[in-house]
Amino acid sequence: MKKNWLSKLICGVLACSCALSFASCKDPVSSEKELLPTGEEKEVVKDESGKEVFVVSKGKSEYKIVIPESQGKYIKKAAEELQSYVKASTGVNLPIVLDVDVASSDKAYISLGDTQQFKATNLSVTKEELGESGFKVLTDNQSIYIGGYSFEGVLYGVYDLLEYLINMEVYSIDEIVYDSKTQIPLYDLDYTSSPYIDYRTWESTYFCSTESALPMRLHGGYGLSTITTGGKVYGTWCHSFPDIGITMEAYPQYFSNGQLCMTNPEVIELFARKLITEMKKKPDATYYQ
Repeated sequence: MKKNWLSKLICGVLACSCALSFASCKDPVSSEKELLPTGEEKEVVKDESGKEVFVVSKGKSEYKIVIPESQGKYIKKAAEELQSYVKASTGVNLPIVLDVDVASSDKAYISLGDTQQFKATNLSVTKEELGESGFKVLTDNQSIYIGGYSFEGVLYGVYDLLEYLINMEVYSIDEIVYDSKTQIPLYDLDYTSSPYIDYRTWESTYFCSTESALPMRLHGGYGLSTITTGGKVYGTWCHSFPDIGITMEAYPQYFSNGQLCMTNPEVIELFARKLITEMKKKPDATYYQ
């Protein structure tokens, strides 16, 4: 009798344990709400009839990527990255068009950079607010706008948008992952990103090209000059005394055994004069190494 009671107790405990185990196996992701960078829940934009709007739906899209008429190669690079990853995720190719070719009644577009459409939003993109690589993302009237003070700001805004459209994550130059999707909702976006560290480089040959550096949101590095701003950020890049004219041939009296004598006060004064002259030549540069 006692043994039977004990068996029933053990069976009851095991049954409860199994029930709790099955309950805990529920996929936690399915119950989580997707959030925006602001911490707010993602909301899908709805049209006048109350239907949800999609950038891509069932293998089709009415959306296009809009760039300024005078965009330069780097804004086009941002557009091509957006186009490429959306196609890789959904199989849908979003066409790239100039802002002057978009009808005023058209709302189905993603605007990159200083387009006519972006200017109409009255959004400001100042260096004081965004720095060299910050950006703004806005959904307005079923259109998406990405603006930045510089090219890299717009490009990084594109990578950020892809994170929320197709869950794209960049872990390294050869490890970029994203979801395969049949549809992409149009989310209600309105946020600003301004990095604490505005200029990011590396000291490694691992990143050996612009293409490998940009998705990692890096600007330049070992063996490369500044790759996204045409040298405007870095005035000189490492071992820069020869770059500003202080060489053994020009100033042999300041060298000993091939080394520049940095304890000589005249060398410090010469360096200061040369550097000031170099800075005047490159007023946009903010870093000298």
